[in-house]
Amino acid sequence: MFKKVSKLKQFGIFRDFEWDSKTPEFSRFNLIYGWNKSGKSTLSRAFVACEKKAIDFVQYPPNGEFEIKTDIGVISHSSFQYGTKQIRVFNRDFIDENVSFDPTNPSKPIVYVGEENIESRKRLNKLQGKVPALEVRHESARKDRQMNEKAENSFRKSTARIIKDLVGNLKVDDKYRDYHRGNAETIIEEIGVRNFRKLSEADFEKNRKFIGGDPRGKQSVLLNYGFTFSYDGKRLDEFSQVFGEVSNLLKRKVLAETIDRFKDDPKLNKWAQDGFNLHKTKDEKKTCLFCQNEFSEGFWETLSKHFSGNYEKLQSDIKCMIASLGGLRRRIEETNQEFYPDLQVKYDNHLKELNKIVGELDSWTDHAIKKLNEKYENPLSEVSAPHFPEDFSALYDKTVDHINAVIKEHNTKVAHHTQAVKKAKEELEKHLIAREIEDQDYSKIKSEFEKSVEAEKEAKQAVDANNREISELEKETSNIGKAVQKINQYLEEFFGRKEILLELDDSKKGYIFQRDGEVAKNLSEGEKNAIAFSYFIVKTQERGFNVKEGIIVIDDPISSFDSNFIHHCFSLIANRFREANQLIIFTHNFHFFNLVKNWFEHKNRKVESNNRKFTSESEKKPLPCEFYRVENIIKDGKRYASIVPLEDTLRNFKSEYHFLFSRLDNFITQPFPDYADFYTIGNIARRFFEIYINFKIPTTGDLKSRLHQLETKSIRETEKDKVYNLIQEFSHGLDPTSTIEHKDKYEIQSAIQILMKIVEESDKEHFQYLTESLNAS
Repeated sequence: MFKKVSKLKQFGIFRDFEWDSKTPEFSRFNLIYGWNKSGKSTLSRAFVACEKKAIDFVQYPPNGEFEIKTDIGVISHSSFQYGTKQIRVFNRDFIDENVSFDPTNPSKPIVYVGEENIESRKRLNKLQGKVPALEVRHESARKDRQMNEKAENSFRKSTARIIKDLVGNLKVDDKYRDYHRGNAETIIEEIGVRNFRKLSEADFEKNRKFIGGDPRGKQSVLLNYGFTFSYDGKRLDEFSQVFGEVSNLLKRKVLAETIDRFKDDPKLNKWAQDGFNLHKTKDEKKTCLFCQNEFSEGFWETLSKHFSGNYEKLQSDIKCMIASLGGLRRRIEETNQEFYPDLQVKYDNHLKELNKIVGELDSWTDHAIKKLNEKYENPLSEVSAPHFPEDFSALYDKTVDHINAVIKEHNTKVAHHTQAVKKAKEELEKHLIAREIEDQDYSKIKSEFEKSVEAEKEAKQAVDANNREISELEKETSNIGKAVQKINQYLEEFFGRKEILLELDDSKKGYIFQRDGEVAKNLSEGEKNAIAFSYFIVKTQERGFNVKEGIIVIDDPISSFDSNFIHHCFSLIANRFREANQLIIFTHNFHFFNLVKNWFEHKNRKVESNNRKFTSESEKKPLPCEFYRVENIIKDGKRYASIVPLEDTLRNFKSEYHFLFSRLDNFITQPFPDYADFYTIGNIARRFFEIYINFKIPTTGDLKSRLHQLETKSIRETEKDKVYNLIQEFSHGLDPTSTIEHKDKYEIQSAIQILMKIVEESDKEHFQYLTESLNAS
């Protein structure tokens, strides 16, 4: 038996349903109540999938998922073909698929498998006898395929997880961040199991480190030395020329009459020169500014000859040379630039060499300046030249070229970083797959899986071929005449006389409908339902289906029936399916609902009465009948359906009229109505008012005119229009949810309150009885 519909996902308005643990599981007899368009027919299609062992029929919800728990396992949208239950489902789809109501097209056959044609039946029996063994073989092949498929999936999942962990990066939005088994499957299929190759350890580490680093920024290239040197109006082009000029300055002699004591004492000479320059500045040539004594005769002339123009020119040239030498210096380059790991070492080494050259250049410059300062302090002395310099500019430029080559390589990598990372990741991906193929012996796993797939395919083909032949023989052995005879028998029970009959057409393979001996046209919906349901009963009696072992699902069999037909339909169900292994009935009709509910409750009471004989709970039998309701709620502007236990009001009320009154009363008395009620309240209000107005004003005329005929003292005509607009718009909208979204719920409550007031004022005594019955319930 079916135990419960465990879940429904994207199944029409069963968008995300799971069976609540508080909802009892299905019993042997089950009644499900729900308003029109609440989702009952959609729900029945999950059972149709179990019957057809297929989900590719037109009415099946696109992308729909279902899961039904049974007493021996689970049937789902992915395992429907393995269900072994005998099931027959009656719903609107059954009518459309099996019965043609077009009088101009009587060719569609009624298929009913009978007992005629002995030879074909023998062959049919033989084929049917092969079914268990073929299904066992198919099931064994399926399980073998599932086991090998699990091993295959396990390999792909574990490999994908390894790749995701090592190659993926949460900061980078690519396939490796959420790498899954489907990705692994795709690349394995593209490249082929035998074509993967592992990386060397060095390349593996290189790629792993590379993808783990952040993208680097571009670096600026260094400028060449750019040798420029000007001195004494001359432009020098090489260090050797600078060396020559410095050497010349250091050995230049001053042509003057020297004072020996100054010549032999540089400090004294410097002090005397400073004093001489100070006296010249102040134009004092006779008196010493320090001691205020007069110079001895001829002393000023002697000083002037000692500190001659050549002397001053030499010092001036030395100052100029020292200033020019400062321009030879170069800044020490910093080493904090970030390069790609494979380039950083080369860059650092070249930069170290460059800074060494800069240091040596500075050292030579400092040495030359020191020598020049010695000469400046004592121009009369002879100072040795500094050591001959290297060609620093050439050495500098050569090293800068090396550094710039590294920088350009780095910048190229920066420009192509995304592609380089992608390539490195692809190489790592292939390496890891190659490693796992080798470690897990995937070639063997794949080979065994492919063999099992082929074995299952062959087993399925054998089952299908046998079933096709069975289907053809069933058509040969089908007894259309007997089927028509039985259908006519049930139609007579429906209508109480031979009003509608089925007759074979001229080909004897199809049928036509006749009413009183003439071809029947314009059949009513009730007549169509009666014919279709009669045929359904016949189908449950054909060979190959046993009601006592089968499951019967019936969805709204009495649509558009009047009360007499409802009783006939109920009687047929109660008599034909009382011994069913399981019976599930859907309905929206309250009259039919009460008939079935009374039947089921009687069954429960018998079991309850018998259970009182036992004191041990283990000896008591479970109740054979359960009651449910298809509930709709509105969430985010959409309808969601679910299966819930039948509410107490539906269990307690025997009259639809009283039940409708209770729903309206509950709606206006609760401070915060359930939003789901807005979907059905218009239908409830209209149905309630139609029943009331039909016995209150049993005359012809439309609903609006009879509403205004009711005598009410305090209700204005505009308020009556408000009520009429509610029951008219809400019960006839093509898409009720669209109207709900644009209505004020308090306006709707107000309209229902006016409706109840109309009933109270137009028939106070009747309203009082309704209220009392509600309180009693």
